[in-house]
Amino acid sequence: MEMEEIAKEPDAGEGPSETAKTEDEIYSKLQSPSEDLYTDAKFLSQPSKQKPALQGERRWRLGCLCLGVICLILVFTVIVLVMKPQKEPPACEVSPSKPVPLTILMQGYRPRSQNQNSLCPARWLYSSHLCFLLSTDRKTWGDSQSFCHGESGSLAVVTDPALQKFLTDNGAQEYWVGLKREGGRDWTWVNGESFNENRFESGGGTCAVLMGNSTGKAQKTWVKFSCVRPKYYICQKAMSK
Repeated sequence: MEMEEIAKEPDAGEGPSETAKTEDEIYSKLQSPSEDLYTDAKFLSQPSKQKPALQGERRWRLGCLCLGVICLILVFTVIVLVMKPQKEPPACEVSPSKPVPLTILMQGYRPRSQNQNSLCPARWLYSSHLCFLLSTDRKTWGDSQSFCHGESGSLAVVTDPALQKFLTDNGAQEYWVGLKREGGRDWTWVNGESFNENRFESGGGTCAVLMGNSTGKAQKTWVKFSCVRPKYYICQKAMSK
């Protein structure tokens, strides 16, 4: 028995065993890995490097999509606002059962001033259903009457106290009026009406002047003057139709 066991043991001079060879090969492979192993490792590491680029592209696409949606919403809103009909303001409703107060009806009403009456030309004043022009230039009594005739009127005939006050208040000068004495006869207006000479305050002459308030002589409303002296004048004519 002992001889058999001794015979089975390998001789000391023989080469390494199969087991020892396998271990050496594995160790050598671990020391210098093959090209296939290096390629596999490189391929496995590639996705981790491409991941940030893919994430950036996805974010860019998502941002473009959101911007497009916002633009569509804005365009739709503008179209809706343009096509929407404008509402008219509600009309003022007045109950037919209740009368409207006069104060409401008169709101915003302003009476037209007399010198702006549409029935009288520009610069002409309205009073007593007639139009009056207070001149800004001076003429003799005869030239003044001729000018008034050219305006389809005559020198003013002032027989109403209210009209006399109106002209006196608006006048600032001494004005020829249509009152004259001819050939030693009574004082007569150009329309043929007579005038009481006792109403003259002062003066000498055969033509009459109406004093304006601004002259400081308003108390002397009617004054006699020579007809050839240049004075301001007052024309009158009918209202326009």
